[in-house]
Amino acid sequence: MTETATLSGREIEVKQLTIKGVRDYITYMRKRDDMRNEWEQYETARAKQEAGTWVPEDPLEEPAERIEMHTIDMLYNDIASAKVVSMATGLSMAELEGDHDPKEMRELIDKVKAANPFLVAMMDRYSSVGNTKNNPS
Repeated sequence: MTETATLSGREIEVKQLTIKGVRDYITYMRKRDDMRNEWEQYETARAKQEAGTWVPEDPLEEPAERIEMHTIDMLYNDIASAKVVSMATGLSMAELEGDHDPKEMRELIDKVKAANPFLVAMMDRYSSVGNTKNNPS
């Protein structure tokens, strides 16, 4: 399934991710979560060190990469993340942060979701599991 969208006067082809593309996205998200956990452990160890309660098993070496939330993810808070938009359009993460009309970007995100219903359904399922886990009824 292929759709097109306009972004800053440029026609963008929106593609459905393949099974491999979905797998690559899952791998990316796991790596991102692992990096976030490394930073949390590091920051906890630094706080312990400052409080005088640090023990040698606590990680004190700063992780190589820092997780930065993409502007698109902060602006839209959508299930179709900037990484999904990038993968479905071939636009780089930097290109997504260009001088674009926010309404056009919203339309692009919606077309990415329309072209990837299986991915959106999977993400909805995972999101609802997380919400149930964090907010039991």
